[in-house]
Amino acid sequence: MRKPKLTYRMVEQAVDMKAHGLSNVDICRGLGISETAWYNWLKDPDTKPKLALVEGLKKAEAEYKEVLLDRISMARRSGRARTRPTRCHRLFWA
Repeated sequence: MRKPKLTYRMVEQAVDMKAHGLSNVDICRGLGISETAWYNWLKDPDTKPKLALVEGLKKAEAEYKEVLLDRISMARRSGRARTRPTRCHRLFWA
């Protein structure tokens, strides 16, 4: 089987998926590549598209984490965030 070739279009798609919070497994499925190829690209960025992929993923993940933290702090300020589990949560997680 032929090794998959990373293109700039695939890099853009992967970064966009990561920015929306998808996992690496979901990104692999979306791009139609194996997880082995994905992790080899991340492990050894020896070409420009691979470097762009690694840098783009780091940036997208950092931005997504900021969005999540902002949502948590907004929920806390508005009083929607619960500090203790509700009865429903206790029943579900028991």
